Amino acid sequence: MPFRPKDTLRMLADAGADPDSLLILEHQEKVDYKELGLPTQGIAKVLQISGVLKFEGKRKIDYRKRRNVWGRGPHYPVLRDLLQEK
Repeated sequence: MPFRPKDTLRMLADAGADPDSLLILEHQEKVDYKELGLPTQGIAKVLQISGVLKFEGKRKIDYRKRRNVWGRGPHYPVLRDLLQEK
């Protein structure tokens, strides 16, 4: 399945996420879905499947809860360039 950046941006907008919030990965290497501005963890998983995000492990948020941590995937630079030229 080829990567389609405009379809990815449309999917983020339909999910209620701000696509520009993904640019936080320029300053931080690993963030969770809340810091990315995504409404659910499932959106981050879809972005992982499309190659925008890469799973980087888990972060403990309190004594019993953990959240997945995401980094830049192989298609992140393409999406970043598209967001920056808007």
